[in-house]
Amino acid sequence: MRNYLIITFLFSIVQVFGQSNTPPAVENTNSTNSNSLNIAVPAAPTNADLDTVLLQESDEKMQIESTSKKMKVDTKRSKSLEDIPANREELTVGASSQVQTQSAVQTFSTSKAQSTQNRTQRTPSVQYQQQMDQAVDYLEQSAPESFEYHFFSYQAGNYNIELVDHLNQAELLRPNNSDVQIQKTAYHIIQGEGKEAISYLDKLIASKRLSDEALNYSEDLVLSVPKSGTLITHGFDDTYGAYYQQLTKGTDSDFMIISLDFLQSEKYQLKLKEFGYFLPKSSVIDVAYLTEFCALNVAKNLTISMTVPKEYLIGISNKLYVTGLVFEYQNDSEYNNFSRNDELWNEVLKKKAIDKFVTDKGRQLSANYLPMLLHLSKVYGELNEPKKKQQVDTVIDKIAIQSNKYEQVKQLKKSF
Repeated sequence: MRNYLIITFLFSIVQVFGQSNTPPAVENTNSTNSNSLNIAVPAAPTNADLDTVLLQESDEKMQIESTSKKMKVDTKRSKSLEDIPANREELTVGASSQVQTQSAVQTFSTSKAQSTQNRTQRTPSVQYQQQMDQAVDYLEQSAPESFEYHFFSYQAGNYNIELVDHLNQAELLRPNNSDVQIQKTAYHIIQGEGKEAISYLDKLIASKRLSDEALNYSEDLVLSVPKSGTLITHGFDDTYGAYYQQLTKGTDSDFMIISLDFLQSEKYQLKLKEFGYFLPKSSVIDVAYLTEFCALNVAKNLTISMTVPKEYLIGISNKLYVTGLVFEYQNDSEYNNFSRNDELWNEVLKKKAIDKFVTDKGRQLSANYLPMLLHLSKVYGELNEPKKKQQVDTVIDKIAIQSNKYEQVKQLKKSF
């Protein structure tokens, strides 16, 4: 029985995970494959968004004040007034250099964050990439031993594992930095080093960067993928949560996870080819790339995480069927996803994400169960199974209320 995909697009539920750990989305009116985004001065992300990447402005201020005090002492001790202008010039140059270094750090951080939050493209645009590269070049001259120089050098490579020495140096400088731990996790996943990846995932869980809510959700996410299937992910929580579930549950061979982020890596692409996947020739990972990838690999039992931004899904919506917390990509226009949803809901899914949450984000994540449940409610009604329909409708109302989508659900159910 055909899935009612329109259900998903009436909600904002496919946006929750995909934009995690990035600043709020910025409206982007450029074409999907644009390499010349028109941008003004980027809005500065917060330290919460970027963890401890930014230089601490308070430390910078203290250093400048300390230099200033030292200069005042020196000028008092000086026997010649000729020394005073020189010292003032030195102070001005030093402060200016620090300001420029901070500006380079801010430019890189903002460009990277805004590139990451792009809803139609994972590969940085040419302009964002140039801004990041220029910032790294400046830091190489002004602060070559700094954490920022090494960490940004690796980040600017977009998962180029040949730059791992920079990442390792950044880790030596800040071993508890969760941004570094995220990149180290990705590095070991790309390298196929599961045990090492788990060690960094455990650190992210301990620091709550990878939350319990994300783990509860990702448990049902991976259970929604058929055996020997493929799960396509987009953001931090769905990708890292899914890998954690796969690596720690001993189901490595049951399905393949493909991160749209990690597809920027040549090593990652090579690994996928070795597993029999066909890749588009384009070097830009964007909406068009996913569309072509799905067409080339339909035999791989493709599923797409429901948290992938809907911009990626609109062009292939006639081939997508809701099953659990994923969309199955099917060429068969008569594909019956009801039996799969019935099995998932009644026998397979753990459903922890529906009740065990403490944040607004967790409440919104629970809404991702609604497309499957609304589909089941409709079909149970058609099959004259009132008890099952009533049970599902009770859960639908609960989720709709806690995720603030009750009126939307109410209107939608009227169309059944």
